[in-house]
Amino acid sequence: MEKFGIAVIVCFLFCTFAEASVVVTAAGEHRYPWAPLDLDGDGQIEWILEGNLWNVYSADGQVTMAWDDKTLSVSIRLADIVQEQPSGWVNGYPEIWYGAKVWNTLGPALDGPVPLPQKLRDLRDISVTVEYEVRRLDPHLPYNLCLETWLTKDTERGRAVRSDEVEVMIWLDYQNMRGAGTLVGQTTVGGRVYDVWYEERCGSGGWEYFAFVPRDPSPCGAVTIWWGPFLQEAMKYSRRSNWPDLYFTSIELGSEFGAPHYLRRNDLDWEVRSFVISYGQRNILGVETR
Repeated sequence: MEKFGIAVIVCFLFCTFAEASVVVTAAGEHRYPWAPLDLDGDGQIEWILEGNLWNVYSADGQVTMAWDDKTLSVSIRLADIVQEQPSGWVNGYPEIWYGAKVWNTLGPALDGPVPLPQKLRDLRDISVTVEYEVRRLDPHLPYNLCLETWLTKDTERGRAVRSDEVEVMIWLDYQNMRGAGTLVGQTTVGGRVYDVWYEERCGSGGWEYFAFVPRDPSPCGAVTIWWGPFLQEAMKYSRRSNWPDLYFTSIELGSEFGAPHYLRRNDLDWEVRSFVISYGQRNILGVETR
């Protein structure tokens, strides 16, 4: 199978490969644990697991991410949380990701069908199919389960996101939580209606944030998301003019959870049973490629 050919599909999470069991444990004193997944034993990384408790200064308990050949199981058990930045609202984003993440120098994880990072003007559309289940242990806990990417001006990593760069989130499930910033519109993609939320992060001149939040969240199921329609919709509301020259850097799946008013206990479980990336034929922004 041609690795980067047209419409290549690679399924990572239902196959039995070299790594039988991987566990990542995050706690208040150890907020950024991670582990690479080389699933076929060829020395190349397919995925990275990252605990990512970026806003937890201290807490009792832990977040566990366990990979067992077939399923990624995430268990969030935190209590008496002290946030580092209450203005950041959520407590963290434990995640599995592919690509080259801008915020750190982990990996990169590029043993897959899509060559990242790549400028949007040169990138064909990308689809992600996820089979997942969320177990709502606390019916009042604010949380989401969402996909995310970062669109950056260059391929430098290990830095904060800058002005003229963009964060895009596509939510799958959530409760007691909404997108940040302002509700600016509504769109229908694949027969599903999404509210579009927009904010300039870190104040005026910060990066742009877009969250596509479905009107009908579901705690379980299998869903296919094509990134192109969401990026094209976000461009309609963007104040940036350089979208074709931005780099699509990563494909991330994780859960934001908690809130400044909800710190005593955060209990949530979720599983990913399949995570499939497919590379399409049309340009991701709907523009003609060079």
